[in-house]
Amino acid sequence: MAQQAGDERESGQRPMADAFSQFGDELSESLRREFDQFRTEAADRARAGARGAGMLAAAAATGVVAAGAALTLPVLGLRRILGAGGAAVVVAVAAGGLTSYLAKRGLDELGVPTEAAAERVKEAAQQAVSSP
Repeated sequence: MAQQAGDERESGQRPMADAFSQFGDELSESLRREFDQFRTEAADRARAGARGAGMLAAAAATGVVAAGAALTLPVLGLRRILGAGGAAVVVAVAAGGLTSYLAKRGLDELGVPTEAAAERVKEAAQQAVSSP
């Protein structure tokens, strides 16, 4: 009788253990499939992104060539009017001015303090220290 009760308990536990084992196996397989699908999709997106980045780089390179060719036209016109030296001076001054302007705007956008901003900070600090 004691053995029969033990067998019933064991047989009742065994189907439960089998069910949990089967559930674990199914969950593991499902997670494996999902991970494989995720990895495949991520690889596809990475390949598409790499192709897109390559095309953008090629577009940038051809754009630089086109811009260079377009910027040559005014230089050639200036050369006819001012001569080679005068055209070079005008282009150098214009490019330098544009470079300075763009650099200042870029630094302002980044929040990098310029000399004028540094001076304002120094003055404000001195006033704060001298004020009681």
